[in-house]
This record gives sequence, structure tokens and C-alpha cells, in this order.
Amino acid sequence: MIDRLTSKRAVLVLVIAAASIILVSGSREWVSGSTGDVVLGTSALNGRGSDIAPGALVAAVVGVAAGKILAMAGLGQPKPERSPTSVEAR
Repeated sequence: MIDRLTSKRAVLVLVIAAASIILVSGSREWVSGSTGDVVLGTSALNGRGSDIAPGALVAAVVGVAAGKILAMAGLGQPKPERSPTSVEAR
């Protein structure tokens, strides 16, 4: 099971899916409401994800870059088993 999750394809799919969710949530409205103050008056409050969590976009871009580097380096692949004959040939 762990070999399946650490394969190159699985790592890329998970990283791209997570980055997509973060990017979409950054464009959505998280908070909305209104306030009624005696001095300041009534005003509407709206907060998008990118306004509330400005580092989310940066985290998504860093995650995609890390996934690309991981895929290019081949670190997500399990190492092949060595046979006893390959050790003796050295």
C-alpha cells in the first residue's frame, strides 16, 4: 500500500489535486456579513480566501513546484531489489 502512495504518478496526482483545491478555495468567499455601528454606520463585510489567508496561493505554487521536482528527480519511486548475482559481479 505504501509503495502505491509513493509512486511518481500518485505523488503528482496528490500534489496537483491539493494545489487545485487551495487555488479554488482562495478565489471563493469565506466570510460575509454586515455590521451596524452607531458611530461608523452600517457596512458590509466580505472576505475571500486570498484576503484571509494570503499565503495559501504561495503554498499551492510551492507545492506544485515541489511535486514537479520530485517527479523529475524520481524520488517517488521505490528502489529496485538487488539480486545476489549483481552484488557478486562487482
